[in-house]
Amino acid sequence: MPLRMIHLASSLQSRFERVGDLADLDSAIEHQQKAVSLTDDHPDIPKLQAMSMTNHLGSLFQDRFQITGDLTDSFNAIKYHQKAIYLLPADHPDSIPSASLSHIYLSTKPALSKQVI
Repeated sequence: MPLRMIHLASSLQSRFERVGDLADLDSAIEHQQKAVSLTDDHPDIPKLQAMSMTNHLGSLFQDRFQITGDLTDSFNAIKYHQKAIYLLPADHPDSIPSASLSHIYLSTKPALSKQVI
């Protein structure tokens, strides 16, 4: 079931990228969230697949943040990217939290400084 949700989310994201209708991105996020939540109930899903799905959800939130400037999306992007990092085994070559999180921080820093004023 999670895989079907992922395919739907991917199709919606592709249509958003082509047409630009924010409702498609919203729907892609909704379906990706459902898929990620289903991985918690399916321990047979490999950790790397769960990590990839969770990381992609963070990227979808980051995309929407870049369009709308809604800080909730930025916080959700960070939350899901962090969750993805911690799904990786400690000895995995991509399990370097500072690299992924610093990228998210740097991309949201201008918006965060505007909110403080």
